[in-house]
Amino acid sequence: MYKKNKPDLESTPNQAYFYVVTYTQAITRLYNETATRIDLDVIDTLCSYLQVSVGELLEQKID
Repeated sequence: MYKKNKPDLESTPNQAYFYVVTYTQAITRLYNETATRIDLDVIDTLCSYLQVSVGELLEQKID
């Protein structure tokens, strides 16, 4: 799977806040189906946290 530097939430409060806000916004956009793009590290982190594959997290909508 895609490997990038994982966020170190224990590094500093500001960095931890940044990651929490980033992931919260990503989840909100995915839930509301308003996301136009999503970073690979966000997908990787969400899949790891939820213990699902990418295919279980995302689906393609054909208009």
